[in-house]
Amino acid sequence: MIEVGLIFKSEFKTLVDVVSNLPEVLRPRYFSSGELVESKKNLVSDKDKLRKFLAGERTGFFLIGDQVSYYFNALADDTISLDCFLNATPETAKTLLEHLLVAKPFFGFACKPEEREQRNRIVMQFGANTIEGWVGRDISKYLPGLYWLTVLSKDLAERHSIDLQDLGRYSRKSVKTSDEVYVLTFHDDPEEWSSMNVAADFYSDHSNIFNIEHARQELSKADNLMEFLAMTRRWP
Repeated sequence: MIEVGLIFKSEFKTLVDVVSNLPEVLRPRYFSSGELVESKKNLVSDKDKLRKFLAGERTGFFLIGDQVSYYFNALADDTISLDCFLNATPETAKTLLEHLLVAKPFFGFACKPEEREQRNRIVMQFGANTIEGWVGRDISKYLPGLYWLTVLSKDLAERHSIDLQDLGRYSRKSVKTSDEVYVLTFHDDPEEWSSMNVAADFYSDHSNIFNIEHARQELSKADNLMEFLAMTRRWP
């Protein structure tokens, strides 16, 4: 499994049109309000039915294929996040990312779900209770992290005082698109994340890139569940 996540200044219909015209192996077949297919009659290819469905969806929905699912989510700042989960090869994930770049994302990533959790998920034990939560994903405050493949627009980099040329020196590969969006590769294979400390020096020099290790150190001081939950709000 590989996760691809992107954030756009766009509209649901525009992004659905892009996803609906992906290569066949990546193309969704069904639309749904939930993670599972609600009816096999809800076909993405039924344009009239899809249009009516989208007209009633204001916050989020799924498009689902045989080997991939797409979750479209309207965020509070008039942006849309698109989270994709693929049972596919790294090359297929790269192909998906390349095709989605036409919709001009300003931030994104592709990686194993385990890498995503390592960068942005906290797990703490309080007695017999295991508490988990996502942290560090608010791009208005910082970059959420650096992943196997990281997509970063020039505008967002400037907003967070990130020198893209400097960052590129820490990557294995840096490609600039015609829309001033950079795709940076930080390890050759998505499986390598567990044995690599991605751009550790760059992280340490840039407080505007979320560093989960700092959050873990602070959260380890929590004495109880309520204090832990209150502290996680520092890193939305």
